[in-house]
Amino acid sequence: MINKKGAIELSFSTIIIIAIGSVLLILGLVFVKNIFDSSRGAIDLIDKNTKSQINQLFNQDEDLKTIVYLPNRAAELKKGKSGIVSFGIKNTARGETTAGKFSYQVRALEVEPGCRGLSLQQANDMIKLGKSSGTFELPAGDRPKEFEIILEAPQTAPLCFISYDINVKKDGQTYDTNTFSLKITS
Repeated sequence: MINKKGAIELSFSTIIIIAIGSVLLILGLVFVKNIFDSSRGAIDLIDKNTKSQINQLFNQDEDLKTIVYLPNRAAELKKGKSGIVSFGIKNTARGETTAGKFSYQVRALEVEPGCRGLSLQQANDMIKLGKSSGTFELPAGDRPKEFEIILEAPQTAPLCFISYDINVKKDGQTYDTNTFSLKITS
């Protein structure tokens, strides 16, 4: 009789522990989901604001063909971290009825003199995404098309400046060139 009473108490204890564990697991999953949802909302807001700023800059000067969205066209990146550089392309051609066929390529133009241990090839290798595009169409006078370049500075990168070049082509011919600098910090 005593063994049966102990077994029943052990069964109730096990059921209570499983119930509490399940509740905590569900609460934890809801908490994590809320965190991801709020971060996704923040990212969407930043993306929307960036596109809005690029459009606003193009509206200030209708003759601009490309815009790099950075204060003073300079980005800072800590060693071992990644960052995003946003830019836009607008077809400013007048009198065209067909969309132009555009493409772009980003490459390291120059590494700060005296920056030991960093070659142009290594600076190019810091571009993780957005190094180039395939061909895309952009009608004249249409909204600008926004792009992002993702850069990542390795932990071993020296502290220095790098200049990058964005070369945009339209119908196979150079359309515009824009530059930005990257400062690697610790």
